[in-house]
Amino acid sequence: MGNLLQYTDKSETIDNKLNSLLAQIKYDYNNGNIRTETEYYYRIKNMLSDFYDSLTKPTFKYRPAISTPMSDEYNTMIQESYNDMEYIIKDCEALSNLVSQSFIDAELSRSMMSNEIAYLSKKISAIGASIASNQPIGTVVFTESFTDLEIVGNTQSLNECHVNTSDGILTLCPVMNSSASIDSLTIDNKVSNGFPGNTHCVDTLNNEMHFIGQDGLHINPSAMIDKSKDSWFEFELFTISDEIRKQCNSYGFEFDEGVSWIDNNNILRLKLILKLSSEAKCSWITITPYLSDVKGVKNCYLEKCDVITASNNVYTVASNKAFDDVLVFPFPPQQVKQVELTFVQPSKYMTKIGHFYYTSANTSDMSIFQEYDYTDMFARVDGQKASVGLLGCKYNPTTQWVDYPDNNTKFSDSNYIKEKLFSLPESTISCKSNQEIIDAYRYMIGIREISLSTCIFKKYGEYVSNVFTTDEPITSITIESTEYIPGDDEEILRYYISLNGGTTWHQIYPIHRAYNGIYKYYVNNDTIENLLANSKHTEKKSKNLSVVGECKSIQVKIEMNSPKDVENAEYTTPIVYDYKLKLTTGGETIEY
Repeated sequence: MGNLLQYTDKSETIDNKLNSLLAQIKYDYNNGNIRTETEYYYRIKNMLSDFYDSLTKPTFKYRPAISTPMSDEYNTMIQESYNDMEYIIKDCEALSNLVSQSFIDAELSRSMMSNEIAYLSKKISAIGASIASNQPIGTVVFTESFTDLEIVGNTQSLNECHVNTSDGILTLCPVMNSSASIDSLTIDNKVSNGFPGNTHCVDTLNNEMHFIGQDGLHINPSAMIDKSKDSWFEFELFTISDEIRKQCNSYGFEFDEGVSWIDNNNILRLKLILKLSSEAKCSWITITPYLSDVKGVKNCYLEKCDVITASNNVYTVASNKAFDDVLVFPFPPQQVKQVELTFVQPSKYMTKIGHFYYTSANTSDMSIFQEYDYTDMFARVDGQKASVGLLGCKYNPTTQWVDYPDNNTKFSDSNYIKEKLFSLPESTISCKSNQEIIDAYRYMIGIREISLSTCIFKKYGEYVSNVFTTDEPITSITIESTEYIPGDDEEILRYYISLNGGTTWHQIYPIHRAYNGIYKYYVNNDTIENLLANSKHTEKKSKNLSVVGECKSIQVKIEMNSPKDVENAEYTTPIVYDYKLKLTTGGETIEY
């Protein structure tokens, strides 16, 4: 949060007035009009007295010509008027700069808070889902997602793993990392069916209609590859009820070219084609979403991610992945020339949109110089509409659809675009322009960043968590993880737990890999069931750990190795996206 003093009154009128008055006294002193030091200080005293008496008043004083006009008095009034106007102009400039800077600061703060709210909403949803899954009484869950260096464990060693907080992943430590240069990013209009930006949604702050797009258009596809976390691209489509469309006589829902921004097909699609400036070896793609904090918004999903190699082979990296967090897709190193991403949004949310419309006016008895009488308004008619070109699109009369902007499109000045999109059009002699707020549903796909890269990793790495503590003694331990293992050898990614501060480590398999070995540990729990589970005649899937005294602390260690059964193994790494350490205790159910 910025300094609150920066938003206090920064009017320069007072400073300008004071400097002008002091300059006049200095001028008179230098030109001999003030002859003594006493007179000099007397002028300053009187100036300050008059200054504070008229602090919020103009300097101009009316001096009527009672008998004969006096040139000195007239010239003084002219000078005072000039000074007042000069003060006002400078003050307006200063306030304009302040408003502009305040807007920038507010938008940045809003963006940061929106991201924080989205992150917290995800956490709350995860906690709610966990509670709903009927955890046994006395379950304590510790989740680590590698998003904050302040809370991750100790990795200060020569063989440390790499904590990538931007993507929220744990990997082998990279020794070389290079990003591929994306030359062009285009939107495939054969598949895509929406429009760029946030151009119709409104809020009603202070009982006035305010287009959200006035705070940021988000129409430029280059935002997806500009390597900035503070910019993003939105793609949208609206649907309205038949009742509202009928009330509006179906007017005001299309661009000037005749292309409608209303569609009732109940799905939004966006296909992106990324072409590299030159073929490059890549093994890594990262896609960062824009997570809206608007109530009711559900994130889309990535239907397909295809990598096209230099030999025109198509390698499907991923399909049908929820786009509610950063997506990281490693793949075998390829000479890549193109990447195709298809996003699908089947979910809509209710919103308010600003709608411009026209009504016919009875002008038969009106002069062209008369203002419209609102009592003379009649049926809704067609009228002036914004051009789809304002969004960087071009209408294609052959296909009767639009060609979308790409990363190299030259957009008009943002203020000009906002003026044309969000200002009430002018009325004509035959029809009156109006505006209203109506209910609609919006489909939205938001993308912050897309990047392609290649990494070379170390062959070994380890990660040791911070110490997790419980209020009650630990009685059992399991672990769940979201992970990626290249190749067929699952032993290149191993998990361990320690109950004595790292002196002794016990390997534990995540539940989804329980077939590999011990996935559950009991602590000081030598029941017959556990003894049978640890019998020589059975395959061990659980084990009891005998600990002196009560155990209320635990650590996790993760070890990684580079795979040996894949080609170009140095370009690949195991990945841990997150893990959950699930403990049973004698206390209440808690999730961290």
